[in-house]
Amino acid sequence: CIDWIFVNYFLPECNGIELLKDLCQLICNAHIVLNSGNDRVELVVEALDQGARGFLSKSGSAADVFKCLDKISAGDIYLAPDMQKQVRNYRSTIQEEKKRISHQISKRQKEVLLLLSAGYSNAEIATALGISPHTVKDHVSNIMQLFNADNRVHCIAEARQLGLIC
Repeated sequence: CIDWIFVNYFLPECNGIELLKDLCQLICNAHIVLNSGNDRVELVVEALDQGARGFLSKSGSAADVFKCLDKISAGDIYLAPDMQKQVRNYRSTIQEEKKRISHQISKRQKEVLLLLSAGYSNAEIATALGISPHTVKDHVSNIMQLFNADNRVHCIAEARQLGLIC
């Protein structure tokens, strides 16, 4: 029985988030902690969302490791205090952005966004929705503007990050 798994984010053949996701599905009872020198809040949030029970920065101290073990053993999530604050602020910002976009995006634009995320071209979207390619182009332009995106890939990534599409 495995009780603890410490996963490094940077691995030779895959990233730690993908490994973490697979481990959480395979080994449900283990306490999995992401360990990385990269302490970007987006990375930490993604790790937590995939099932990590904590995050340890490689620049942390031995005392941080013991705090992590104690906190997770008690059934809590472990984040250093400064990271807790960053995660809280990040999640709050994401929720506000999601709310803003949810109020501004139309039902038709949501349909277009879903088809965009599935890889449909403008012509294919037009056919699927029974609208003109020009109308699709307008919808795509408006959607990209809503997400402050430079291109389709960026737009879809932003929509996924906000949880508006899978």
